[in-house]
Amino acid sequence: MSAEIEEQEKAYLAALLDLTYPEAKDGTRVDLTAFQNIIAYHMVRCGWRMDISKRKIKARKVNARGVIEDAIEWIPIEMDDDPLANLSTMTMAEINALPPALKAEAVQRMTGEVLPELPENPGWKVETSIRITDDPVEPNDGYDWTERSTAT
Repeated sequence: MSAEIEEQEKAYLAALLDLTYPEAKDGTRVDLTAFQNIIAYHMVRCGWRMDISKRKIKARKVNARGVIEDAIEWIPIEMDDDPLANLSTMTMAEINALPPALKAEAVQRMTGEVLPELPENPGWKVETSIRITDDPVEPNDGYDWTERSTAT
């Protein structure tokens, strides 16, 4: 395998990972599962390559009941991969102040006890948005689609 093809494959895999539930500025997440490979393939062919030195965010798995199995959240690159990394030094007040899903996980890690009630959704969701209209299939962009250029 050539070095160029190897570089492209590495970039493709990095793009696939970075296109997992991308997050908009307002916090909206998008499930691109159906298009992820197409977008990644296209971007790599356009020259996209990850520059680690410019990376600002990274993915962190969301461990909470009530969310889909592969849920992730995008966090600043300097944050710890484990939101409960300092659990052993946390006070009870700090543990009680955690969001419900993290509090439930903290209790489970400390005692092994699984709380019977589901904690509130930790804010992770992908909302379906479908718009059904009677608009014509072609957008009205001011172009007369029946008129064709005959220039030679």
